[in-house]
Amino acid sequence: MNKIMCVAFPFCLFLTHSVFAQSDIFAAPEMQDFVHVQHFKYSRQQYEDVVISDFYEHARDANEGPDRQLVQFFSALIKDDYQWWLNNWNAETQQDFAQKVALKKGRRSYNYWRATVNKKAVIELKDFVLMGPFALIGSRINSEYHLFPFELEDGRWRLNQAYMSSQVYQQLKTELQR
Repeated sequence: MNKIMCVAFPFCLFLTHSVFAQSDIFAAPEMQDFVHVQHFKYSRQQYEDVVISDFYEHARDANEGPDRQLVQFFSALIKDDYQWWLNNWNAETQQDFAQKVALKKGRRSYNYWRATVNKKAVIELKDFVLMGPFALIGSRINSEYHLFPFELEDGRWRLNQAYMSSQVYQQLKTELQR
């Protein structure tokens, strides 16, 4: 094997040198771009005058749909229960929060939502959107629009933080706020 390596290495150097030696056959590079358009279909239903005012006292082990899971998410914040709140996220997000303990990513996210959702908050459900594997719930919390992406994981609806960072999600959220 060492003999093969000794023979192959000089050949690679020769090949690399000869490719770069002929680089003068190319014209000067010019920057170009292209547009990539994707179309996504989604189904949207709008809630009619649904204000969340009843919260759960403790976590429920029930799969009653993404909108009820969102009530659990809010209930965990009202009860100031970090572990309950964390259980509303999918495994990938929970793992991401656990890996970034030093950055306190999970705690920072929790504190953001605790500041947004409190006993005085007015939470109104606005949109129920189906798109691919996601059920997205649009809500208005104290006049600010939020879109919560849920996906089924092990038979339970869970929030997906990675999807919230996607360009598709951002564009959909902008579209729904119009």
